Amino acid sequence: MTRWGAPRLWLSNWRTATIGAVALAIATATGLQAAATTLDDPPVPPTPPVITATYHGTEITNCLDQTVCPETAVLGESVTFTFIATSPDVVRHQYGFIGTGAESIDGNTVTITLAPPDQGWNRLDVQSINELGQFSTTASFLFNVGPRPGPLGSWGFDDGTGITAADGPGLTHPLNLGGGTAFDGKGRVNGSVALDGVDDFAQAGDAVVDTSQSFTISAWARPTNSTKRGVVAAVTGTDSNAFALFYDAAARRWVFARSSADAKNPTLYRAASKEAPINGAWAHLIGTYDAATGRLQLFVNGRLQQSTTSSTTPAWRAAGPLMIGRGKYSGALSGWFAGSLDQINLWQRVLVADEIPGLVDPRIGSSGNDRIASGGAAYWPLDDAAQGTDHVWRTAEAVRGADLTLAGFGSPAGAFVDDPEYGRVLELTGRSRESLTLNRSVVDGSTSFTVAARVKIGDPAKPMVIARQGTTGKDTWRLEYKPVDEFTSQWIFARGDVASAAETVAIATVDRESVAGWHLLAGSYDGKPASASDPAGELGLTVDLRASDGSSERYTATPPRAGNTVVGAARTTGKSFTGRLDDLRLYAGVAGSFKLCEDYPGQDACGS
Repeated sequence: MTRWGAPRLWLSNWRTATIGAVALAIATATGLQAAATTLDDPPVPPTPPVITATYHGTEITNCLDQTVCPETAVLGESVTFTFIATSPDVVRHQYGFIGTGAESIDGNTVTITLAPPDQGWNRLDVQSINELGQFSTTASFLFNVGPRPGPLGSWGFDDGTGITAADGPGLTHPLNLGGGTAFDGKGRVNGSVALDGVDDFAQAGDAVVDTSQSFTISAWARPTNSTKRGVVAAVTGTDSNAFALFYDAAARRWVFARSSADAKNPTLYRAASKEAPINGAWAHLIGTYDAATGRLQLFVNGRLQQSTTSSTTPAWRAAGPLMIGRGKYSGALSGWFAGSLDQINLWQRVLVADEIPGLVDPRIGSSGNDRIASGGAAYWPLDDAAQGTDHVWRTAEAVRGADLTLAGFGSPAGAFVDDPEYGRVLELTGRSRESLTLNRSVVDGSTSFTVAARVKIGDPAKPMVIARQGTTGKDTWRLEYKPVDEFTSQWIFARGDVASAAETVAIATVDRESVAGWHLLAGSYDGKPASASDPAGELGLTVDLRASDGSSERYTATPPRAGNTVVGAARTTGKSFTGRLDDLRLYAGVAGSFKLCEDYPGQDACGS
């Protein structure tokens, strides 16, 4: 706790200085009596300041002497304090909330805006400081801060069937589904809603939020058409959107925008993403509008993309309705979104920084925060292959139909064999021409993801790449096996760096003898969104879900985002996979042990 200044410390220094002054006075014969008078009349410290406070322009009562203290502010929002000096020689004030460090501000009477640090009781302590550096006694201001208001609308799209998406608990804005909009069970968090980009949409009965006031919208979006504009959500008027969160195909950017007026050709104030979306991958979007400053902000996957200031003219209030999957431009409905949407929320306030990580890395469970929620991005059972009408052999993907193309196999159908432990599995011989490829990404490498697979090494003396995503020059991520010497081997999860040829690796070092047989490898990247104090991500690797056989490593590089998904082949020759593979999965988000035990039953670490 900060130690506050006290007049006693000043007095000690003053006495020391005065002794020197007395000696000088005697030596110069200016009068012993004058020196004695100085000793008897030390400088007087300032009296404590008067503190006043307002919240949204309304005066707050100091509860120091109150028996009842109602909630007068909201956690995460600012309170304006005025420190009124009661001594004319005050030049500075030292202040701080209990439990935080002290700061100072220059001036005799000053006004400052501060955000209370805690919900419930908050006490601000202030001391005045005069020209001589003397501190007043402490003045305090006690007030009660209420919890942050929850969303006014929250749609998880976990309904499963029907034509209505229920609002969150206690909320009253259900969405009606139109066109061919349908629920599916493949969302970022449980279910989602799928839209075709032609005539699918969902719509509330009203605007849900007042667009002339501060608000925030958040959503998970998985676009599937990079060539057409797609609106995630908008609140509409007669001719235009009061705001819209959308994909701009011309700029290839996510955009959060508000319009200057309900007109056919209004001015648009925009905040845009720094990079293009990864088609087919989940992205988390947050748009905020601060009515007091006119500031718009867009966050993608928890990271601020752009902050812009719109016109100081008050924003207009749209009658609505809230539309999902489409918007309104020049009086006509347009911007039909193609892809999937999940977890859309609307607040009548600006979210603060510490609320963002919980949205980007959501948790599920009976209490709402039991375990990290990861969404299935891809699942290749690797049981068999079929030849298409184009004469290309492919093995099926079970989540979104992202089938892998087989190449280099003498008999593609014969590449899948019967295994006594896991039934039908993929077997590769280590020939460099053998591979399975998808010419796109299924996860965005700039945000959290997990890759997992069952692996059985065929030749423990040979280094080999199991699976990877990347280009011919750089791997976005890579799972591999490496023999170190005749006694030791390594399982490796590696990530590249956009800015250099360097790689960061998480390594699990094991006895060579333990490599024989089947193993479950799980490599994860935790992007750690919005952690200003430590922006580094983290790589993790587990073997058979045992923490003792795992590894983690800080990842400070700029992560590559995209690339082809490849199984069995490396970027360079000599590391083609030899052995058997089964059940390759990719997840959006960090897949925890609970999820992996669910998808890979039978692991000893999972228990019965």
